[in-house]
Amino acid sequence: MTFGEDSRPLDRDAPDDASALKARKACINCRKQKMKCVLQGSSEACRRCRRAGLPCVFVPRANAAQLPSLSGTLDLDFKNNVLSRLKVVEERLSIVADGDMDFGAVGMFSAVSEQSPEPTPDGPLWNAIVLLQRCSPAVPPSIWQRDTIESLWSSFHDRMPGLHFMPDKQTFSTPQPILLASILYCSSSRGPPDVLEIAPQFFTVLCNAIAQLSIPSSEIGTPRESTVSQEECSADFNSR
Repeated sequence: MTFGEDSRPLDRDAPDDASALKARKACINCRKQKMKCVLQGSSEACRRCRRAGLPCVFVPRANAAQLPSLSGTLDLDFKNNVLSRLKVVEERLSIVADGDMDFGAVGMFSAVSEQSPEPTPDGPLWNAIVLLQRCSPAVPPSIWQRDTIESLWSSFHDRMPGLHFMPDKQTFSTPQPILLASILYCSSSRGPPDVLEIAPQFFTVLCNAIAQLSIPSSEIGTPRESTVSQEECSADFNSR
């Protein structure tokens, strides 16, 4: 059997779709069954996958020639998907950059403090509260009321009067913001029903505070040596 020269122009004038189908080779399902992958018409699924109701997925072999545009499109879709999911997480946690933080929360907290004077021994505690407010501008302002914070703070120490994991079982007097957020969440999650309602808000505050550790030069992520020294001095004073 001879094909003659008439077949050559036909090969040269073949559409680009034919080269794409040739580069495609076989889908995953046909490759597993070692069967020929047959496409019909303009359908993107092969005949076997269409009859079986399976997704027709083609993954080029490592040594196979592939269309660069297909690989680039898949990479771009994957990157866009990851970025969109990351944006949802950041919006859920209300994570913002240091320069874009809403400092209106500080003024809101100052208004609450003006209504009830702040005792001197509680200074470090309320300084940590201010930092937690800055990193969680989306939570309701009502959870930062002084009476609420003092109640949660006192109930935590009442339930754990001598913290077994602390030297000499001293209580906290100058907590770090993340530790304070943990105490407020633990205390609210074990409180009465009216306090239990705000536990999810303090959990969001705790997540935001932990997330701040990944932001360079953030206020919460900056260690404070003076705080540690004050805790040690408080422990020495209580042991006397």
